[in-house]
This record gives sequence, structure tokens and C-alpha cells, in this order.
Amino acid sequence: MQKRKDELRDIYQNYSKDFEQDFTPQVARELIEDHMRDLRRSRIMTTVFGIAVILLTVALIFIIIREMMSEYTLDDFSRTREREFVPLYSLPADDAWVLGTHDAEMEPTPGAKPLSAPWVKAAAYQIILGQQALTVNAVDRALEHLDKALEIFPSMTGIHPTMGMLYLQKGNYTTAAVHLEKALKEGENFDSLNNIGATYIALKEYKKAEQYLLRAHELQPENLLAHRNLAVLYRALEQNDKAIQHFEKYIDMQPNDIDTMQTYAFFLAKTGKWREASVLLAVLVQELKDIAPLHFLLAKAYAQTGQKDKAIETLRAGILLIDSGPARELLRSEEFGPIRDTDEFKRILEQVAPKLATTPDHREKK
Repeated sequence: MQKRKDELRDIYQNYSKDFEQDFTPQVARELIEDHMRDLRRSRIMTTVFGIAVILLTVALIFIIIREMMSEYTLDDFSRTREREFVPLYSLPADDAWVLGTHDAEMEPTPGAKPLSAPWVKAAAYQIILGQQALTVNAVDRALEHLDKALEIFPSMTGIHPTMGMLYLQKGNYTTAAVHLEKALKEGENFDSLNNIGATYIALKEYKKAEQYLLRAHELQPENLLAHRNLAVLYRALEQNDKAIQHFEKYIDMQPNDIDTMQTYAFFLAKTGKWREASVLLAVLVQELKDIAPLHFLLAKAYAQTGQKDKAIETLRAGILLIDSGPARELLRSEEFGPIRDTDEFKRILEQVAPKLATTPDHREKK
């Protein structure tokens, strides 16, 4: 037994292998470095292969495009442009049924068209494209399409009101009147009556304008457009009381319409209603602070209504907005008579025109 123990001890004592020295990290590092080299080679190969694929794809696309282009001649492209049927705007899905029906043979030509499916589709095609043109404010293109629809079926209703309005907006009043008269034959409504009234005002056919606008006002007594157009009409007819009545009604309903308020203020001043004009002008100079003529007109209104201090104050603000030459012309106005002899007015004259202030009648010598 003792021998057995000694033999076992001798075995361990005589075993000279050092596990710590024989097993070192060197072997692991070599394996890792080999693995990393393999990864780098793989990445390089993948990159090269990817670049090659991209270059081949680009080359293939170029070849395909060149082959497609070579199939068309210059004349082919010219004909394509001449027969451009695709609109510059898309159609809603519900209207797409008309696409594919357009053909050169279906272009509108003079003469009656049969009430057949192809011509109905051709007319619908033009109407829908006209409506789509209006959504992008392409007025000329819209009129072109609607005209073609009427060429197909001249008795078609519902198109003249729109065409009349568009020609009115373009300032083609004679053509607008033609379409709006036809629209009224189809059926009387406020919009057509109001638009044709405005058209006849522009054409200076005031009796017709009054007839249609009064009818529009009868249909919709509180519609502000009718009041505005009637005010403009009666101003042109010099029926001042009626004009003032409709201007007042319109301004009450549309107090933010600065342009119409300015028109009304000048109209009041022109008709000698200075107190009413001063109220509007006082509002306008707050909104349009840099408009010199408004300041001078308000100063006139204050002078004419005996509000001398306000007139001088307004003049001082006005001359800061204008050159001395135009200021001299405005200060010559006879409406400044009530304040012309005041020291404050003379100082304003001295500021813009010394010679004008020293002459006996406060006018420049010729």
C-alpha cells in the first residue's frame, strides 16, 4: 500500500509538463487574426461585387433607354405633341370613364351632332376638363374646353352661367353678356342676374343693369353683392341718395372691404357730404397710414366741418408722406379755405413752399 502511494507521488512529481506555459493565449490570437483576415477578404469581395452589379445595372438601363429612343423619330415626337390628350391635371376616379374616348375624329366640328354615346362622352370629356382647369385657376383653358362642349351640343344647358362669369372676370363684357342672357333663359337665379347686371354696368347700359340688379335684390334682399352693384350703378347714374343707401347697407355687412369703403368716402366727399366722409376717412387713414391723398382728403373734410385743429394735425401727417411738389398742388385746393388764414396753415405752406406762403393770395406766381 505504501508502495502504491509512492508510485502515485512519483508520477506527479516526475510529470514535467507546465500547463500554464503550454496553454498560452498565442494560439487564440492567431486564430482570431486568421478569422479577421477572412472577414476583410470577404468584405472586399462583397464591395467589389456590389460595385460591379451597380455598373452593370446602369449600363443595362442606358442600353434599354437608347434602344427605346431609337424606335422614335423626330416626326413621331412632333405628332405626339400635336395630339396631346393628357390634361395638365388629373381627373377624379368618378370622372375617369371619359378617358380613352377622346380621338381626333371626335374633335368638335360645325354642324349638329347625333345624341350618341361617343358624342356624349366627347362632350363630357370637355366639361370635366373645363371643371378641372378651374380648380387650378386656368381660366383660358377652362373656357376652351367649355366652348368645345358647346360646339358638340349647342343646346346644352348649365354651361352658360359659368362661361358668362369667366368672361366677366376676364373683362370681355360683350361675350359675357351673350352667355349670361342665355343662362337666364335656362333659369333665373341670383348669380346670373347679379353678374349680368355688373356686366351691363361695365358696358354702360345702365337701364338693363338696373333691371337685372333690382330683380337680383328682390330674390335676395340681404345679399351684399347686390347692394354693392346697385351702389355703383346709382353712383354712375348720379342718383346719390340711392347710391348712399346701398353703400351704407353694404359697408354695414362688409366692414372689412377697405377698397369699397375708400370708393364710398371719395364719393361722399365729391357730393359734399363732408361730415359723413370724415367718419370713413378717419378709419381709412388708420388702416392705410402711408396713403397721402387720404390724409389730405380727411384734412379737407375736417376743414369743411369746422374741425380746424384736426385738419392741421392731419395735414402735418400727410406732408410727411409726399414730396413738396405734389403737396403744393394739394394745398391749393379751395376746400382748405376755412383754415387757409390760420398761422398753422401758413407754417405748413412755409414748410413745403416758401414762395406760396408769402404771396397775397397764397398762390405761386406764374
